[in-house]
Amino acid sequence: MDQAKTDLQGVKGWLIVVGLIVVIGPLYMLAVMPKMLKDFFYGEPWAAINAPGSVVHWGWKPLVLLEVSFGIAAFIGSIVLFCQFFGKQRGFPRLFIAMQILSILFYFGYTIALHLMLPGRPLLDTDSIVALLQTVVPPLVWIPYMLMSERIKQTFVE
Repeated sequence: MDQAKTDLQGVKGWLIVVGLIVVIGPLYMLAVMPKMLKDFFYGEPWAAINAPGSVVHWGWKPLVLLEVSFGIAAFIGSIVLFCQFFGKQRGFPRLFIAMQILSILFYFGYTIALHLMLPGRPLLDTDSIVALLQTVVPPLVWIPYMLMSERIKQTFVE
């Protein structure tokens, strides 16, 4: 292998930032998921959804269950991503891209579902715009990096 390709192997440069994302992601989810699950299933909203004769929109229960399921799937995916990253597995870039795209699709689907259940609520308020940017901007940076980076191609070869 020539020197230029050898220099592009390994976790260096911008790939260090990707590594931080891959390490921090599951740790963050592990920190917030127990409270989220407790709030969903033992908090007041879940009791209101399941109360006999409840007037809560029928879509809340499936939406909450979908959100929890997506969170659990994202956590499992982040563990697999972590293992693939440190194992320098060939499938890492594809899984990273898939998880980024699924996150965007989930965000848009969730936002549309909320808007349909709460038609008086504005589709894009300040909080929604911030969440939209947090969901869409990172993939706009990292997906092209995963597709075009020579370091990615030289590092994830196992």
